Amino acid sequence: MMDYSVTPLFPVPLYRTPLGSLEKHIRELINTLEFEEMPSKNGHYTVNKYILDQEQFAPLKKRIQQHVDNFLYEVLGCDKNLQFQIQNSWINRHQLNDWAESHRHNNSLISGVYYIDVNDESGAITFLKDKSHYNLWPEMIDVEIDQTKLNFFNAQTWDVIPKKNDLVMFPSLLYHSVSENKSTKIRYSLAFNVFPRGTLGGSINTLKI
Repeated sequence: MMDYSVTPLFPVPLYRTPLGSLEKHIRELINTLEFEEMPSKNGHYTVNKYILDQEQFAPLKKRIQQHVDNFLYEVLGCDKNLQFQIQNSWINRHQLNDWAESHRHNNSLISGVYYIDVNDESGAITFLKDKSHYNLWPEMIDVEIDQTKLNFFNAQTWDVIPKKNDLVMFPSLLYHSVSENKSTKIRYSLAFNVFPRGTLGGSINTLKI
């Protein structure tokens, strides 16, 4: 046996936790919300893009905010003088064969998804390694990878199959897509973006937002 160690230098953080189920009246409320077709025509989302600001969703927003704070302050070690606030939020509705193309969230620092109603057949969220992120070798070096040995170091994409009531958060710059819903059951998820409030930078490059 060879004695060695591998250190995961400069990884991209993906936060995942079981948030817990929604109250019955909130689930019933979701069925009454107004949805519109996405421009991509591969799903629907709520007309209201600030769902968590509704009074009925206040308890859910509080629970999500607790994990936002845990991710930013405890996991990533951000200064607690800087506040991280949930900005826009909306509910996605994906029916049979609906999906989401590769995209990222602009004007945001951290993005997240709370999975209201999903199953193992309703689609995975796939994260794509940015081509400018040279964690291993540059793009012009085409090294074949043994597919049975894919890991965090050599993968170009990473699939996460969410469970019902999971909360997932990640840097907004991270490209991601959602595979087709192969289930006859509608997939519901709540997406949101987080942006800092306070003073960024040091004594010279200070920015108050």
